Amino acid sequence: MKRIYVAGPYSAGNVLDVLRNIGRGEAVCAELFERGYAPFCPWHDKQYVTSNPNGAYTVEQFYEYSLAWLEVSDAVLLVGDWTTSKGTLAEVARAKEIGIPVFESLSELERFEFKTSIQTFAHVARPSSENTFPPIDVYTENCHPYPEDHPYSEE
Repeated sequence: MKRIYVAGPYSAGNVLDVLRNIGRGEAVCAELFERGYAPFCPWHDKQYVTSNPNGAYTVEQFYEYSLAWLEVSDAVLLVGDWTTSKGTLAEVARAKEIGIPVFESLSELERFEFKTSIQTFAHVARPSSENTFPPIDVYTENCHPYPEDHPYSEE
């Protein structure tokens, strides 16, 4: 299941436009999920605040949390008028900086051929004292689908 970070505007000049942005984002995430992807939906962040309105949250905390998910995603999908969103522009810049593909439409995302290898899952399946694995190159035949500075490429 490919992890897709969905990015687009959240805040706006009035509450109706904020709610529209949330609705657009959540609708795209639901469609991605129906199509077999694992979307990260930053618009669900509202749930933390509405469930615990007295929480000591900071905007910076939400930015850092979102970027942590972006950095382990397989792709970014942009929604809404993302070009006017400072947060989304920063997310796009970070994705490009670490080699994560960015798409402006679901059809463009679905045409993309993801390169998958066992190396992609190397961080999940690390050897422990109870088991051992041959060096990752045995499985991948030196296939490196991500740039050297991508989080998955660490070895």
